[in-house]
Amino acid sequence: MAPMVELAMNGWVLLVVILATYCLYRHLQKTWRVREKHNCSSLQCNCKLSVLRAARRQLTLHILKQGNNGLSRIQNSLSTQFHYLAPGQVHISNKYVRNPTVFRLEKIQSRPWWYGDQTAATEDCNHLKSFQNDLKILSQNFEEISEEFFQVWPDDSKVPGRWKVNNTDEGRWCVFHFLDQGQWIIKNTAFCPRTTTILKSLPNLMADTMFGHISFSIMYPGTKTSERFGVTNTKIRCHMGIVVPNNCSLTVSKETHSWKTGHCLLFDDSYLHTAAHYGHKEDNIRAVLMLDFWHPDITSEERTAMKYIFPSVNQ
Repeated sequence: MAPMVELAMNGWVLLVVILATYCLYRHLQKTWRVREKHNCSSLQCNCKLSVLRAARRQLTLHILKQGNNGLSRIQNSLSTQFHYLAPGQVHISNKYVRNPTVFRLEKIQSRPWWYGDQTAATEDCNHLKSFQNDLKILSQNFEEISEEFFQVWPDDSKVPGRWKVNNTDEGRWCVFHFLDQGQWIIKNTAFCPRTTTILKSLPNLMADTMFGHISFSIMYPGTKTSERFGVTNTKIRCHMGIVVPNNCSLTVSKETHSWKTGHCLLFDDSYLHTAAHYGHKEDNIRAVLMLDFWHPDITSEERTAMKYIFPSVNQ
């Protein structure tokens, strides 16, 4: 009987250890969740360092659960940023190189423009192969997307309070969010169900992470946005022209392109960029569908990890 009693006691001890370990893990997971520590409305603020600290802790938890396979690039990039960066400082000597303001992933290909208004069929477009299906889906469904845009603009009475207004020193621009910092805005997507379905079908759409954004974006005549760097180099931003009057342009790292109706521009917004509508007061607005794709060099393992360590932010 003694061996049986001893075996039973060992079993109970093992069970207690397992339960205690699980409870500790759940406590750490709840404590370290970045979305509950994120106390600002934009990633372009002083909580950058806290976001990176939380990301490093989340990465440790992710590795405990899933292993470290294929995540060394993220680990090394986080370590590098903690070593060299200080909150609120831009550590560059040339403002025309990429300079993501929150998270930089090392050792991925870099170019300001991925697809511009003059990209020729004969041009070497190997870097675009990853986005072929996405661009095809958007092109084939342009009419539906455009139709739903005109259902929410310009009659704001149909969607009161849904457009976010941004005033600048030079003009005004507005956005109608489908996805904001990785979180689907249900009160908005309900007004554009077909567009939302199309967006969710895109194979490279960046969602479920605080770096992902989708919106209708309009710019009034006489508006020029301030020059800025995006939050990360792990995404490629896409603009699809919906309403494109003359005298509108997008400049990324000194190279300027113009929107075209139904045509997509792809660029890396971690480079310095600015948009402008140089039209007169009586001219039409400029309107685009703005969305983010995963950078093609980001592996599936890295995508999964980034969704965990940089989760979407509750609105």
